[in-house]
Amino acid sequence: MIGETPEHMREWGPLRQDYGETPRSSIRRVDEDRAEVRWSLDEVAEWVLSPDEKAKLRRTYRNDPMRDAREHGDYTNAEGSTPWGEEGFATLMEMLGSCTDPEILNWRVSRETEDGVTPVVTVPVQVWKPAERGRAYYLDVDPASGVDDGKHNPAALHVSEASTGDLCARWNGYLAPYSLGVLAAGLARQYGDAGVDVETNDHWGVNVIRGIHASRYGNILHERRELRPGVWAKEAGFQQNEETKRVIVGLIQEWLQSWKVGTATLTARPMK
Repeated sequence: MIGETPEHMREWGPLRQDYGETPRSSIRRVDEDRAEVRWSLDEVAEWVLSPDEKAKLRRTYRNDPMRDAREHGDYTNAEGSTPWGEEGFATLMEMLGSCTDPEILNWRVSRETEDGVTPVVTVPVQVWKPAERGRAYYLDVDPASGVDDGKHNPAALHVSEASTGDLCARWNGYLAPYSLGVLAAGLARQYGDAGVDVETNDHWGVNVIRGIHASRYGNILHERRELRPGVWAKEAGFQQNEETKRVIVGLIQEWLQSWKVGTATLTARPMK
């Protein structure tokens, strides 16, 4: 039995894809083995919640973005609007069904301490395609603080095949930025000395690059930025801004539409 208040798309999306959507205040048989029931607050027995208690809950929900989820069990995404829309989300679920499970490799990474000692931590790296001789690869890094306290975002890196955009390897989790740089350098060497591209919007990216340099790896991609007319700076990594985000979202929207009509495959080209 699954009991859920459907608040976050990443959690309820696969359930709706599997079960479909039941109208408010109804019970529906999905198949021979499964059924789905959906109740609103009004239908909760008074010996469980009195009318006054229900009225108090409604006042509590009045300005809650998850009001419909709490009061009626409506599917609600409380994490902001999505640029893909309902149709695009359904397409993403179809894509997910076509994906294969990766092989998990335990990768040893050195970790920096205050006294300069670098003990080793082991992290799980997901691998879909091993490196092939003669192919070029691209490795992009999304840094983070490395603090795993439920309040900070995880970091991530992806290794993609340059010619097709196919995802070859991935790591996602919590590592200090220096250690993330060491991991990136090790994977880049494994994948034909791949170019490493680090987002540098904040100081975490700088420490990732420091870890790459400490690993004696030099193939770090750069971005040219015009400081003033005719004067350019060469800066390691790349900057993310509203313009680049719009480009990324537009490319993904186009990709989803192409997949739906059967003219796209499960690949995504790097931005750089």
